[in-house]
Amino acid sequence: MQKRDSGVVIAKFGANLRLLRIQRNMTQKKLAEKAHLHFNYINDVELGKRNLSLKAIWKIAKALEVTISELLSFNC
Repeated sequence: MQKRDSGVVIAKFGANLRLLRIQRNMTQKKLAEKAHLHFNYINDVELGKRNLSLKAIWKIAKALEVTISELLSFNC
């Protein structure tokens, strides 16, 4: 995978995260608290500035009460 391709995946993940968060009427701050992550981390993820670990993806999915598959379901 080229660097450009990975950037697209990270940006799409962030957009999907934002959509799921908004659908659940959660602020970034509330999501960060529930996921035990820093607010700036959630913000950076949504902006496509962070490459997440599997552990962070798991924490976010749990906090949103969605499956990891749902969180990762976007078209590349």
